[in-house]
Amino acid sequence: MGLNVFASAYTLYSAMLSDLAIRDVLAAEKEDLVTVRDWLEKQRRYLGNVSQVDVDRADSEVKLAEANISAMDELLIRERAALREMLALDLDAKIILEPHHTPGFPAEDLTIPQLAGKIQAVAPENLQISFLEKAAEEARWGKSFGFLSGAGLNVGSSGSVSFSKLAGSAQFSIGFDYVPGIQLASDNIEAIRLRARELLIHQQALAEATLGSIWESKKQVASTTDAVAVLQGVFRTEFRRYTLGLTDLLHVLDAQKAVARATAAKVKAQADLDALRVTLHRELLNGEFSRIPGCRIRPEAEKKDRDWLGKIFRPREFEISLDEACMPASS
Repeated sequence: MGLNVFASAYTLYSAMLSDLAIRDVLAAEKEDLVTVRDWLEKQRRYLGNVSQVDVDRADSEVKLAEANISAMDELLIRERAALREMLALDLDAKIILEPHHTPGFPAEDLTIPQLAGKIQAVAPENLQISFLEKAAEEARWGKSFGFLSGAGLNVGSSGSVSFSKLAGSAQFSIGFDYVPGIQLASDNIEAIRLRARELLIHQQALAEATLGSIWESKKQVASTTDAVAVLQGVFRTEFRRYTLGLTDLLHVLDAQKAVARATAAKVKAQADLDALRVTLHRELLNGEFSRIPGCRIRPEAEKKDRDWLGKIFRPREFEISLDEACMPASS
């Protein structure tokens, strides 16, 4: 559970940083439009060589940019509230958004089969399924595996309206609650092994989708970075041409909007890459995810009785709890 809560919080925080970057794009767009409008107003006031229609149009574009900034501020407020709720922070706790990009790491250069193997080697879901199989072999149990629920990897976006594809996501439900009150006995072993096979296939698909998407997102970041640089030069050129009477206002505004679109696309591509890297870190229990405590069985519990697992699930007959058997351990 801790892994998934951290992954969700991390992804939401990344989404907020991306939306903050989009706000900066909108603010820069407004500054460009204000520059154009102010120049038009001066030309009309002192030289009379600019029409009121052009001034009004430029002023309308400024007001629209202000409305877009306000909408993004509203989204950031809602995201901040969601992050506060997720982390159980009081209202007086400050949330400071510092620029950050999820760094790349060597796993991005692995082949898909190599990555799938590493994911399978560290996945806590595999351990949970092995517990289920052990319980089915050693004990009958009539309650649901409540402490194992919510184990599936689920990395999603904040619901941001800025992007349609923010984060790589994956979900695998092992199925502890799909049959309430299941009796874990020998006749369930094959079903559990089937779930293990489904998990293996899912992890392979996850490796293929995540790694492939990371490769493509890197290309998109590079392409949009080049596009922004070129289009900024086009905008400056069009504005100079307008001041010389060589083009009309529409061409200037179109060039400015092209800069804004390309910059937003660059932010989106970087946000996609950051979110996919969060997913990859979560899959491999890498970076900050390696610090999240997991569970391993206390030596005392094993020494006390090697049938500790079966007895956890039969508390009325035996006196050993999951808390007694479990000790913190790195995931």
